[in-house]
Amino acid sequence: MAENVPSITETIRKSLVEGNSGSGMPDELLLVQKDGSKLVRFLSEFDKAIPIIMHDKWEVLRPQPCLKYYSEPCPFHIEGFRTVTWYAWTLWDYESKAKRIGLWKATTASPVEDLLELHDSNGTITDRDIELRRVGSGTKSRWRIRVRPPAPFEGTLSKPFAEDKVVEILKGMVQKREIEGAVAKPAAEEEE
Repeated sequence: MAENVPSITETIRKSLVEGNSGSGMPDELLLVQKDGSKLVRFLSEFDKAIPIIMHDKWEVLRPQPCLKYYSEPCPFHIEGFRTVTWYAWTLWDYESKAKRIGLWKATTASPVEDLLELHDSNGTITDRDIELRRVGSGTKSRWRIRVRPPAPFEGTLSKPFAEDKVVEILKGMVQKREIEGAVAKPAAEEEE
């Protein structure tokens, strides 16, 4: 066995210590399985969403935050990689009894359109519980919301995550491998 190659036991131990949830996503990110639903309470108003610059490339790079958030040179500001703004809201997940981050692009294949309609008609999305339903998976997912009547919040921890905390949590989405075609420029070159 090569000297500097970690053993399987060491690799497994490291994965468990790092809190690998199996999805490759931070535990604080709200995940709704295919054809599943979650009952949530939004803790941040619709117009208080935190915009997050994300990069991806089909079959090469799953969506991840721009590395500039972490003061690192970002190799994905080149042709072939998409740069898209996603939006983050803090919400309470009743199933896990924990604060989570809802992170979606503003597309018709996300709950954002329905949330905007709720916001426009009521002026708020934080006064009621909302069931987020996901139908299908991947690029064929459709999202729907079912709105409960306004009611007092029954969870704990009602304060939304601060923006710097959201960015810190989303760092768990950053892939720790070299991506073909992505070459990081020194930070000084990127700013020019």
